[in-house]
Amino acid sequence: MDTKFNMNKIQKNFEFRRFLDEVHEPDRRDWNIKANSNEVMVEEGWRIVIKNNSSKVIQNVANDLQDYLNASMNVAVLLDKRDDLHSALKEDNVILLATKEDLGDIGKDLSEKGSYRLLCEKKRLIICGNDDRGTAQGSYYLESIMNLKEAPIVSEQDLIRKPVFSPRMIHSGWGPGQYPNSQLSAIAHFGMDAIVITFS
Repeated sequence: MDTKFNMNKIQKNFEFRRFLDEVHEPDRRDWNIKANSNEVMVEEGWRIVIKNNSSKVIQNVANDLQDYLNASMNVAVLLDKRDDLHSALKEDNVILLATKEDLGDIGKDLSEKGSYRLLCEKKRLIICGNDDRGTAQGSYYLESIMNLKEAPIVSEQDLIRKPVFSPRMIHSGWGPGQYPNSQLSAIAHFGMDAIVITFS
């Protein structure tokens, strides 16, 4: 039995924090799973493309996705920063992270804060957010798809997703008012957009 979820194992005090700090579970990939004809597989040689002057949010998201693919799916991809993103729309083997401000028509139907479009084509994945936080949620959703598949594989699709409501508030799982970076990252991955801070 996986000791991470073994309820019979006696844990040391606060040992649960070690599990909370693990945002990307390592080696989740099932190497027996292969892509079907209507699916896209991210493999060695792919690149994550962002704009040179991207916001700090998108830069962090790109680094997060790169870490996820390496740690959880055993795929090493490069991070490619450019002045102009439109050339990447015609290139193969790219994951493009951008906002509608960067991509124009691709994001024209996005209007709500935190919404995004996920466009999965045969040789490229495009995540276009209405804003940078929308782009972030699109990247986290991509991770969720791959986690469920247990492989770096996504079905060809074109969809728009938006938050059902906001704010989505949560307390820290670490302890009252304690939000280390790993906890904030996990909270963002679960779609929360606000945290609760209490004062004694």
